[in-house]
Amino acid sequence: MIDQEVTTRCEAKVRTGKWGIYSHRCNNGAKVERDGTQYCKTHDPESIEQRRTAKQDATMSSIRSRRARRDVRRAEYVVRAATSMSLKDADALVGEIIAFGSAISTGR
Repeated sequence: MIDQEVTTRCEAKVRTGKWGIYSHRCNNGAKVERDGTQYCKTHDPESIEQRRTAKQDATMSSIRSRRARRDVRRAEYVVRAATSMSLKDADALVGEIIAFGSAISTGR
C-alpha cells in the first residue's frame, strides 16, 4: 500500500445553484486554523476581513475624490456666474447655490 499524505480540506461552506440554495464543503486544502477550524486562504476569516477593509478603503477614496471634484466644479460655477453679473445679483446667486448645495449634501 502506498502512503499518501493526508490533506485536510477547508471547512467553509460554498453556496451553489441558481439562487445559492445548495451548498457543499470547499474543495481547497486547509492552510490556516482559526479557533480549531481549518480554512483555506480564500475562506480564512482574517483574510476576508482584510479584503473587505481594502475594498471599503478604495471605495471611500473614490467617493472622496468625486466629492472634491464636484466641490471644485461648484466653486468654478459660482466664480463664473458672479463675474458675469452685477454684485447685487451675485450675492443672491451665491446664497441660492449654497442653499442648493447643502440640500444636495443632506439629501433633501
